[in-house]
Amino acid sequence: MLSVPLLKPSINVQKRRRNLPALKDAKHLNTNCQRPARSGHPPYPRRTVGMKQETATPNYPLHVQLRVYALALLLATFISALHAGIIFGLADFFLVFREWVKPALAARPADILVVITAISGLFVSHIAEAGMWAAFFWKSGHLASFSDGWYFAGVSHTTLGYGDVVLSKPWRSLGPICAINGLLTFGCSTAFLFLVLQMIWQHPL
Repeated sequence: MLSVPLLKPSINVQKRRRNLPALKDAKHLNTNCQRPARSGHPPYPRRTVGMKQETATPNYPLHVQLRVYALALLLATFISALHAGIIFGLADFFLVFREWVKPALAARPADILVVITAISGLFVSHIAEAGMWAAFFWKSGHLASFSDGWYFAGVSHTTLGYGDVVLSKPWRSLGPICAINGLLTFGCSTAFLFLVLQMIWQHPL
């Protein structure tokens, strides 16, 4: 039988084998240690990824939530009644305004002036109604300032819905209440403008 001579390991392999037990028994090694730096460069720290901790939402009592939502519904009812009063007030004003501008202006400029007055009155009313919602969000502590409340009320009242400013978790349903109120009031304003234009076209000045 032929005998195969065993090859003697090289010097580098022997050095590596001698260093392995020392590496295994090194308990002082830390996984968060810094990596060795290159020549002329500072050491690179190990990157650690931190998990984002969720902020705990405050637990409001049920009676506090019901009181805030009841105030929001009362405010929506008040704004709706106020808007209806503004529309009827503008209608009565246009009856007097029509008799006043009839001898002073021609037919077409008077019609344009009536439409501009109707649009301006409704625009101011919607600005005031959004300001009421802004004061409600600000004074009730849902938003930090009146400007934030104004922006959120304007976005919600007009059903624009950007979503960059939102309320905290227990009060998120206040946004839809403001949006529904704005949607209904804008619908009434649109119907009123349609009646004004219909009055002008059917019964010119």
